[in-house]
Amino acid sequence: ITVSDKDTDVNGKVICFIEREVPFHLKAVYDNQYLLETSSLLDYEGTKEFSFKIVASDSGKPSLNQTALVRVKLEDENDNPPIFNQPVIELSVSENNRRGLYLTTISATDEDSGKNADIVYQLGPNASFFDLDRKTGVLTASRVFNREEQERFIFTVTARDNGTPPLQSQAAVIVTVLDENDNSPKFTHNHFQFFVSENLPKYSTVGVITVTDEDAGENKAVTLSILNDNENFVLDPYSGVIKSNVSFDREQQSSYTFDVKATDGGQPPRSSTAKVTINVMDVNDNSPVVISPPSNTSFKLVPLSAIPGSVVAEVFAVDIDTGMNAELKYTIVSGNNKGLFRIDPVTGNITLEEKPAPTDVGLHRLVVNISDLGYPRALHTLVLVFLYVNDTAGNTSYIYDLIRRTMETPLDRNIGDSGQPYQNEDYLTIMIAIVAGAMVVIVVIFVTVLVRCRHASRFKAAQRSKQGAEWMSPNQENKQN
Repeated sequence: ITVSDKDTDVNGKVICFIEREVPFHLKAVYDNQYLLETSSLLDYEGTKEFSFKIVASDSGKPSLNQTALVRVKLEDENDNPPIFNQPVIELSVSENNRRGLYLTTISATDEDSGKNADIVYQLGPNASFFDLDRKTGVLTASRVFNREEQERFIFTVTARDNGTPPLQSQAAVIVTVLDENDNSPKFTHNHFQFFVSENLPKYSTVGVITVTDEDAGENKAVTLSILNDNENFVLDPYSGVIKSNVSFDREQQSSYTFDVKATDGGQPPRSSTAKVTINVMDVNDNSPVVISPPSNTSFKLVPLSAIPGSVVAEVFAVDIDTGMNAELKYTIVSGNNKGLFRIDPVTGNITLEEKPAPTDVGLHRLVVNISDLGYPRALHTLVLVFLYVNDTAGNTSYIYDLIRRTMETPLDRNIGDSGQPYQNEDYLTIMIAIVAGAMVVIVVIFVTVLVRCRHASRFKAAQRSKQGAEWMSPNQENKQN
């Protein structure tokens, strides 16, 4: 700002100042010459133009002055980025929509002017399901939404002006996909298999049915029910817990099968079904049942000619349990103190370990234990096996009488004395009597023969004496005697 005054001396010295408060000031650089400078930051968006007066006053007496009007117009700089009306834009849309569905219009403003305020819009990453008009900001759906695949989309939108350099800002967009009842309940298994122990008391829990529904809200609220009018079980419609309404006995019924139905709370409701099988697991509650021998009073003949390794008897039993509870083991627990017999622990066949001796003749009573392999407690049955060692079994009544008499002997003791085969006392008495009689007869015969022999000897001696008397003198006879 340059001023001039034609006066001289102090009358020509001029002072300039701004009449009112503005963001400018005058800086003197030479006499009567000033620079107009800014005294603070200028903001185009606040004030686009300033008008003020500069007063020039000399130093004369009286002082003379002059004013000049100054108008300062600001030029816009791109110093403002676009601003979104909402920094976070939240939307909701129902699934199974049509393509091109209008969702919303995204809007931003820029306080600059001209091209600095021209805004274009652009989608950020993770927005492949959407289209955005670059000029208008209209957001549409480019695909069909499936809430069960993706329930929420979060992406960014960028608003950029055309200034130099361009400025930009971003807003977050959250699109929530609303559910429709387009999914039926889904069981975790098409066929549920549960295993329970027999003898389980009534109202015990036997299993849990699990079902899911990919929908949301009431559309996924599932209730369960049993079909087929099955009264053996009770199903909680909400928790899926199955409880028994009977006490299980595997030997009477080993499994139960029924259908369950799941229905959701949608309008209209959707449903599905599944099959359920309850398998009753065996508990070792049955002892082995002996099939052979048919009774505890039967016997088998073992001839003295039997060779070692030959089968002399068979023990066979069954167990109506299953698995290891029905596996049987055979052992001889008593009556085999001489080790004459052996039993196969699996088949139950009894074989000879060695050839029978004459001292083995008679009745042998084997106590056989038949035990299952149940856990934790094995059950067992005892059976008596009678073996009669002899060449023949002619008098069966006699043998059955022996068997009857053995019942008086405890099972943990061997029949007979000192481990000898059992014999009937009457039989022994008869045998002793026969032997004694035979001995008496032999003695009588021996004595008779001896007496007769001595009588004959004396007769011959008398005869010789008589003959000698005729040939010899008496003195000689007396001397000989």
